[in-house]
Amino acid sequence: MKSLRIADRRLREDAAVFELPRSFFYLDNLQQEEYIRSAFKQLCRQHPDKGGDSDAFREIIEARNRLNSYIDEHNGISIHDVYNAYLIDREITAEQFINGRYRLRYIVETTIDGNVVGKNKSRTVVIDGSAHIIVGGSTFHYFQDNDSDFGDIYFVRYPHKIVSYNSRLYYGLRIEITQDDVKNKGIDIHGIAVKFNSDIIRKHNQIIDISKFRALFITIVPVIKIDG
Repeated sequence: MKSLRIADRRLREDAAVFELPRSFFYLDNLQQEEYIRSAFKQLCRQHPDKGGDSDAFREIIEARNRLNSYIDEHNGISIHDVYNAYLIDREITAEQFINGRYRLRYIVETTIDGNVVGKNKSRTVVIDGSAHIIVGGSTFHYFQDNDSDFGDIYFVRYPHKIVSYNSRLYYGLRIEITQDDVKNKGIDIHGIAVKFNSDIIRKHNQIIDISKFRALFITIVPVIKIDG
């Protein structure tokens, strides 16, 4: 997972001290100041006079001051001030891609006990249900994780093309076959029985079959010639 955009780390850590929810960053500046004031009152239970740690409470005060200063200087803290953007390069094997979906694993940063913590996550991605974009010949889809308190964005880049066909999206696979793969003018490709004749197999990049069950758009790259 590569970083495309890194927000101010100090600002994220200060927000974590007060466990600010993502909704906080959509409030206006006055509402944000009131939210921090109320949250600080709750954190005053950790005051040294009440048995709290003096160093920890000093960090709370410093975080409050920095947040309030940022709000004053920038007329609020926007989600654009705190979100990160990540790039995930993902090649899906046929075994992982079933019924038009696969499991994506990644790391999300969230707030736990006043700290920014990275957690392992996974989600099911449905190819024909995702928001896809094409940039520079590469296919991407993007999403936000609900567990991210900072509105982090993830872009997933596929080495194979996402193909549009009959108003649906399919994950494109290129299959190179040899003579040994062919039995009775047919071949099993990732559990899909494909039949073809000699005219078809001699054509390079010929689309042989589209699986409606796995949402695979299969392209054959033949390296042989079938007689008969």
